[in-house]
Amino acid sequence: MGRRGRSRKKKKKKRKRKRKRERERERGRKKRKAKAQHNNTEQILTPPAPIRFLMVLLPATPLVPST
Repeated sequence: MGRRGRSRKKKKKKRKRKRKRERERERGRKKRKAKAQHNNTEQILTPPAPIRFLMVLLPATPLVPST
């Protein structure tokens, strides 16, 4: 660590975490927007709930319609 000490390192770590969280949120927002546009149904789901909910829905829908 040297001269600068621990607090500096902690700050750096905190900054990194903050950036990461921000990035994740951004990604989530984009994904939600895309999904909302995609299913464009009567009610558009709002933030926290949908992600897990959609993850459950997606595998269930067959990608290739069976004949």
